[in-house]
Amino acid sequence: MNLKFYKKLYLDESIKNEDEIIEQIKQNIKIYNLYLICVSKNVNHTFDIFSLNEAFKDRYKEKEYIVVGMAYEKKQAFILVKNIFQDNIKDINHIKEKFLKNK
Repeated sequence: MNLKFYKKLYLDESIKNEDEIIEQIKQNIKIYNLYLICVSKNVNHTFDIFSLNEAFKDRYKEKEYIVVGMAYEKKQAFILVKNIFQDNIKDINHIKEKFLKNK
């Protein structure tokens, strides 16, 4: 999977070591219970939410995503998505394009 990281990630409040986590992801190190919130040019919906362990599966091998948020636990990932929408309410119709342009 080809992952790029948005310059100002939305993070679960329990994530204190963002740079270390990104480095581990780039080295294909699995991190238990870490969820990624991503956008993709190739997918019709706005966000994809999946566990990092899921990202290592073959079906994601050829896909490209921009990570816009990271959270421990699925519930926290959905809370982050809510926060992303609230923070971008003015640009709600163009939210996906914003993340794709400013990676």
